[in-house]
Order: sequence, then C-alpha cells, then structure tokens
Amino acid sequence: MNKDLYNNALSIINYSIKQSLPYEAVRNCLKDFNNPKGKTILISIGKAAYTMAKAAADTITFDKGLIITKHNHSKEPINNIEIIEAGHPIPDNNSLLAGKKAMELVKNLNKNDVVLFFISGGGSALFEDMNISLDLLKDINDQLIRSGADINEINTVRKRLSNIKGGRFAKLCEPAKVINIILSDIIGDPLDSIASGPTNPDTSTYMDAVNIIDKYHLNIDKSLLNKEDISSLNNIENHIILNNSHLIHSAAVKARELGYDVKEINTPLTCDIYDAVSVISSYIKEYDKDTAIIFGGEITIGVKGNGLGGRNQHLSLSLLPLLNKNMAFFAIGSDGTDGPTDAAGGYTDYSMSSDNINDYLNDYDSYHGLDKINGLIKTGPTGTNVCDLYVLLYKKHEQK
Repeated sequence: MNKDLYNNALSIINYSIKQSLPYEAVRNCLKDFNNPKGKTILISIGKAAYTMAKAAADTITFDKGLIITKHNHSKEPINNIEIIEAGHPIPDNNSLLAGKKAMELVKNLNKNDVVLFFISGGGSALFEDMNISLDLLKDINDQLIRSGADINEINTVRKRLSNIKGGRFAKLCEPAKVINIILSDIIGDPLDSIASGPTNPDTSTYMDAVNIIDKYHLNIDKSLLNKEDISSLNNIENHIILNNSHLIHSAAVKARELGYDVKEINTPLTCDIYDAVSVISSYIKEYDKDTAIIFGGEITIGVKGNGLGGRNQHLSLSLLPLLNKNMAFFAIGSDGTDGPTDAAGGYTDYSMSSDNINDYLNDYDSYHGLDKINGLIKTGPTGTNVCDLYVLLYKKHEQK
C-alpha cells in the first residue's frame, strides 16, 4: 500500500463526510419554525435519523417524538423521544413495530397539529407496515436487493406492497400538516423514492411495479401489489437539506487543499458496476500534475455469488488491476455501510497485490478480497446518508 495516497484518501473521506452531516443543516432549516396551535409530533426515519432528531430537539420544542434507525445507529436517549432500532437492508420485527408505533403516534390528529417528518436513506427497510408475513417481506427485499435493480425500481415495488409507503403515511396524518425535512440518498432527489416516499405523492404506477417484477424475473406474487394511486397530497411541505452534490463538492475542497488538480465529473454514476468500471477506467492515465477525479452517484450490482461484499467494495477490487503506477482508487457509501458489511467501501492502489482477484470477484466476495490486502475502509455509522463517493487519485511523483 502507498501510504501517501492512502492517507490522502482517508483525509478526503473524513472531511467530505464531516461536511455532509445533517445536524447544522437541520437546525438551519428549523430556525424560523413556529409551533402550531395544536401538537408538534417529531418522527425521524433512516440511517441518519438520530442525528436529524437530535438537531431538532436542540432547536425547537415538541410534544412527542420517535426515532426509527438502523441497529447500532443511535446514541444517548433524547428527552420525550422513543428510539427504535430496526433491520437494514432486510427488515426485521422491529421494522414492523416501528411502523405501528409511528401510525399510532399520528392517530386522531387535527388541522392544528404538525408532524415534523425527518427522512433519510434506509427508511424503506426500517419503517414498514404490510399485509404479508415478515418472512415473505424479507424474501421480497432480498430478491430486490440482489436483482441488480436500481433504488428507484426497488422502491417502486416496495411502495406497492406497503400500507405506509408511497404517500400513505401522509394520508394517515391528515388533516395535520406534514413538514418533510429530507436528507437525499438518491441521485436526482426524487421525493417519492427517498425512503420509498411515505409522505410524498407517488409518481410511479401499479404497472411500473409489474414491469419491474417481470424485468428482473422476481418471484413476487403480483396480486399482493396495491393498485391504489396516491398521486396528490394537500398537507405536505418539503425541504431537501443535503444531497450527493454536497458530498462531491466537499471531497473536491479537501483534494485541492491536499494539492491535487481536481476534476469533478458532473454526470453521476447510476449505472451497473460493469459500466461503472468502464467509465472510471477511461480516466486512468498519466497526468501532468497530481490529479483527483471525483465522481458521485450510486451504482447497482446484481449479486450472483455467495461471498460477502457491497457495490463499493466490488468496484474498488475490480479496478485494482487496471490502475497505473502512482494511482489509487476508493469508493465509499457516505452512511458508513456498504452492502451487508461493516465496511463503508474499499481502497486500492497500484502497489497492492492483485493475486486471486478474479476468484473473489467471481464469488462476489470483495470484502474478503480487500481484507486480504488491507483495502477495507471502515468508518462506522457516520450519521449521514448522501449516496456514494468515487475518487481516482494520481500522484505524478511516487511517494512512500
């Protein structure tokens, strides 16, 4: 491993994540909030739910609150807020409990009440109410995640199986007003897809869900799909506070500070992993100066092996044999979790061994392939979730 490139990579990762934390963004969003005549209910869902709710609790007063986040993603108790940790990316019993608790919290609200609804990625799995068994729910989610479908496609199906996604939770809150404060984990910020849009109108249709099931040959009974469209809502207000662009720009700031000539690629990577390898490898060449090529996005991967890994780890390992001398690459999920692992992503550089890489890649076992060469990046839960960061680093003169 080239220590200089590796340390530069860690500096960029740490800075870009720190600058993408939602605490101050939430406080700024709420600075002009006035409590209504009725109750103020605070509900926060997703992998950044704790940070967002803590910021709100430090800024305003409210009557009751509920945080729904991933296991091990919360900290100390917050007054008047219940915390439920649930399963992600596969729902568990706590996901269903969280859905019931949230539904109970907004029962019998009136037009003088307000629901402050904080949304971050991961909410789809963490917060659910369905008319099917948990085992079937887990199976459907596992099929969707492994299929290679992108997040919009996955959530289109999820919405049609849920009693609270696709705008249905906002309907339960009527006639109370719902103020959505959103940390976007999807490129393009589609409001109805972030956490499967529980409090936004659904722009997708029943037939869209049917076509996705057919496209990926999923074993999902189409009779389970809800045909009702929630195409409009009159009780919502939306505020997007952070997204992937903020993560990319922050990475660029730190890279420039480290002396790199920075090229920010404006077109996000939302393709499958093989196309992503092709796009990124087209930038692998010798440059006239120290150079950082920075991409954002969220690629997809269809899992066909039995190993352990995630899209960012698989991408990093795939690019290792293609790297020129004095070059490194890293890919991370801003939430600190890549696939069902404890790693945020992977780091590789030209000096690292590429022995047996194909064996690991063929079994979709990038986690152990990277672990063997000390290429795993582990940040722990970050408190944010604004998609992924991909960076190529080139040092004109070799460092140690």
